[in-house]
Amino acid sequence: MKADEASSTAYTVSQGIVYSGRYSEDRGHVPGSLLDSNEFILRSSRAGRKLLRRLESPIHRLLLRLFERLTLPGMAFHYVLRKMYIEHCVRDAISDGAQQVIVLGAGFDTLAWRLSTEFGSIRFIEVDHPATSKDKNEALVEQIKLTKNYYFAAVDFARENLLDALSGCQFFDQSLKSVFVCEGVLMYLSLSDVELLLSSVSQLTSQRSQLIFTALEPLDSPNNDSGWLLRLYLRIKQESLGWTCAQSLISPFLEKHHYHLIESVDDRQIASMLASGLLRQRFHRGEYIINAMSEHSSQG
Repeated sequence: MKADEASSTAYTVSQGIVYSGRYSEDRGHVPGSLLDSNEFILRSSRAGRKLLRRLESPIHRLLLRLFERLTLPGMAFHYVLRKMYIEHCVRDAISDGAQQVIVLGAGFDTLAWRLSTEFGSIRFIEVDHPATSKDKNEALVEQIKLTKNYYFAAVDFARENLLDALSGCQFFDQSLKSVFVCEGVLMYLSLSDVELLLSSVSQLTSQRSQLIFTALEPLDSPNNDSGWLLRLYLRIKQESLGWTCAQSLISPFLEKHHYHLIESVDDRQIASMLASGLLRQRFHRGEYIINAMSEHSSQG
């Protein structure tokens, strides 16, 4: 990603959600608030409007389906399922007393914006690269004026670590029971950076912290259905994969870093929980979601 541009992945995810909600066979299962908010974000920028125009073309939609089938089968609807599950977990956390939600590497994700209008007493903070935050902030400028509990923290993790960034953030309150969300980020980090993030999250609050994040099966795993075209695509997009972990090994990995696994789910499990009645027979295999709790809290 160039320093002054929003991540192409942010656009890709929003486009996949809009495609799923407007044109897929399972469009009736895409929550309206999720579809509308992502469409709104895309309409707010020239690059986003270009992607929406492309979706209006049957030929382009056919090419998108073909590209998805050859690289990451079921990926567009995977974006929908993972966001549905993460929202489900965050809502449960709020019901259990969480007072602060921090979304790391938020991209164009709309969870914090949408929930901030519903839960006025909960503090929502998004942390992301300044370029992506800038684009999103501009899209939501009028809405932000009306919301007192929704904040941006523009952070370039190439120059600043999470612990320092949030410790110095005026909107972040270390005393509050918090839930952290890190969606579609860790597979781009090195193992040492993932370990640093886990350590930082557990140190950031005076209470145990809940962490919801996505992880990727190794590309050569039988539980990952991506192929060589994905690696070619990542090179073209100047994106690279870093940390991967088999789902069967995620619990001992978390225990090693003082976290307790609450739940680990893949697309088929999410669909059975939150979207029964889907027409699709094939689901994406590779990325899965973890809901975990730190086993210790900061003493500072």
